Amino acid sequence: MPTIQERLEAAVAENATLKRDCQRLTKRLNKAEKRINVVSPPAYSGPKHLDEATGDAFFQKVFKDPHARCTNRRDLEPGVLSMTSMCTVEQNGKTIEVVVKIPSENDGSRAFAVQANAYARELCVYTTLKNDLDAIGFETADFHYADSDSTDGNSTCEWNVLVIGAFKPDTWAVCDQVIGMGYNEWELAVRDLAKLHARFYKDDKALDAKWLTPEPGTHSILTFWQPFHQAFPDAYPALKGIWASGSSNPMTKGMCYFAPDLNGPHLTGPANEKAGGTMYDLGPIVEVYDFLSKPEVCMPMMEAMYAIISSRPRTINFGDFRGDNMFRSLDGKSMAFIDFQLFSSGPPGYDFNQPLGSFDETVMGRHEEFVAAYYEALNAAPNGAELAAAYPKEHFYEDMRIAAIQFTVGIFALGLGTFSQPTSDRMSGLWVYAISRYMIAMDMIGCVAFVKELAAKQGIPYP
Repeated sequence: MPTIQERLEAAVAENATLKRDCQRLTKRLNKAEKRINVVSPPAYSGPKHLDEATGDAFFQKVFKDPHARCTNRRDLEPGVLSMTSMCTVEQNGKTIEVVVKIPSENDGSRAFAVQANAYARELCVYTTLKNDLDAIGFETADFHYADSDSTDGNSTCEWNVLVIGAFKPDTWAVCDQVIGMGYNEWELAVRDLAKLHARFYKDDKALDAKWLTPEPGTHSILTFWQPFHQAFPDAYPALKGIWASGSSNPMTKGMCYFAPDLNGPHLTGPANEKAGGTMYDLGPIVEVYDFLSKPEVCMPMMEAMYAIISSRPRTINFGDFRGDNMFRSLDGKSMAFIDFQLFSSGPPGYDFNQPLGSFDETVMGRHEEFVAAYYEALNAAPNGAELAAAYPKEHFYEDMRIAAIQFTVGIFALGLGTFSQPTSDRMSGLWVYAISRYMIAMDMIGCVAFVKELAAKQGIPYP
């Protein structure tokens, strides 16, 4: 049996060995950590062209099926930021319809989308918010696959691919924005939007996610439009000149600006155009745009509006809540939604910027009804009554006015790029109808009086 002295000596030797082993292990870990820190993330290996994104090899990766194949492909008209294809895919013993979406091949369009973080916003809606949206009955497409070149945990990206389910035509129909939405489908959409706003009110963890709100605590919907507001004084007269000339498409000569004495007839949709248009005095609202187009007026007025919006309660804003991004069920009982590249944070009323161009004056004339429907759905939703109490209708209407003004001021600047080149009949017709719809809607909800009052508060003379 070892003596106490021998056991002590053995323990010392064992500890010394352990100490040396720990030192060697620590050095190895430090070296490994240094290697890990200098290794670049793997380069994006996903598709950059629709031919790649709709090929059998890609779908075999998406569905983890070596026999998956695309049996039918239909490319949609390219959007400003993305290219999209509808595909029929045989995979895992069944046939499904999917939508594949990748960034535009146009470097300028893609750079704009990256600056606006549009691609990451949409990917993150499907990868991080999909379950929450399903839980509140906010219908979106089935999610199948996403990949990107993000190096910051999907907060930002450029190249990416998204694969989602297609809405079946025997169940759903798109709300064609050119034709315009009817009141019933619009009210259904409004009620769904109320559920979305209620769910994310005061959810700072979701609202301050880097992909949604890069600067925590702010209203990120404002940051998207600010650069376009700055460009408005130069863009506004230039765009009106292009429209008047018909150089991009002769249809633009039908813009409401060029009606006799601005009284009409103004064209608000295909059926309305066939019926002879709508007579409505747009003189006061055009005067508002002429006023805001003055360089010394534009940004001081915009900044005063930013301050109002920044004082309001925050929730998630859809940001692009318009007809072409909505589907209605054929039974007329429900709605579904796509295209989340402008998801952001802001007050509820600001989400009503784009819809005003999605329907004509017969729907807009019932704005008190759909605002009441919104608040009814808001109060019925979990967390919604608290938001309704913190956000009275007066604030909702004021924010809707601001949103309509700031959206249209921004879209004029954005539209200069669109109409500086030939445009399709569909695109030109949409703008002709939408601008008339916006102008009439903005007059109906009191935008003229609001601008005059705000100018007076800022000490800016109104003509």
